Amino acid sequence: MDVAVSDARGNFVRDLKRENFRILEEGVERPITYFAPVETPAMVMVLVETSPAVLLIFRQHVAAVRALLEGLGAEDWVALATYDQSARVVESFTQNRSVIRRELTELPFSLGPAELHFFKSVATALDWLGPVTGRKALVALTTGLDTQQPRQWDTLAEKLRASEVVVFPVALGGSLREFRKTKTPPVDELGQLSFEQADRDLEEMARLTGGRAYFPQNALDFEGIYREISAAVRHTYSLGFAPRARDGKFHHIEVQVVDEKGRVIAPKKKGGYRVRVRQGYVAPAQ
Repeated sequence: MDVAVSDARGNFVRDLKRENFRILEEGVERPITYFAPVETPAMVMVLVETSPAVLLIFRQHVAAVRALLEGLGAEDWVALATYDQSARVVESFTQNRSVIRRELTELPFSLGPAELHFFKSVATALDWLGPVTGRKALVALTTGLDTQQPRQWDTLAEKLRASEVVVFPVALGGSLREFRKTKTPPVDELGQLSFEQADRDLEEMARLTGGRAYFPQNALDFEGIYREISAAVRHTYSLGFAPRARDGKFHHIEVQVVDEKGRVIAPKKKGGYRVRVRQGYVAPAQ
């Protein structure tokens, strides 16, 4: 499994050793059987919501996405997809950044009623990424709103737990999100959906996969966010351990960073580290 460790400023922490890590499976420490700091080519899919609400604010995101593309290495691969009621591949994996930039500026946006099947579209993107080899990440530029009924979250959460894809949601809307959260009754069709629930969904999506959810408030926030994502998908530590059971079930894991005396370096303390790793894994069946 891939583990990303960053300091309080979001910088990747280098030079950690095997003895600086501790793996807990269901609260029980497991011996680390494999360890390697890795900086390997990444396979990054950018999934963009094309609803009417996003059309009004997307220009600033297009300008800032260059920071994500520039932060990736020449050997990294990028694909572009969009979604509203369903997901569509706009550009398959390529190392040609100019193609992705051009496609971003030419994205078609929906102008009619906003039907957003976000969860189903993320599930589709995970299926596309499933057979891809290498380190895989999904960067979702989204309001996080989903109009499909009944709610499909449980189905998506199960797929996220079983996937090897790290998800980085970037919430679109900025100050609009905060305004809508305090507005009752909702002011329009999109406002009838809960941004508070959407924020929780995006946070959980990142937590399940070892990513991070971002909530930019203005155009100045975007570039730093995209640079942080590009660093996160390139720099990780690879850890391996033997599963406790081969039961085909989901097992929770926790990865801690410890000092030379075995003391946990807590993220909230001065000089602490933030650890990003999957919430768990699905054990192989007998």
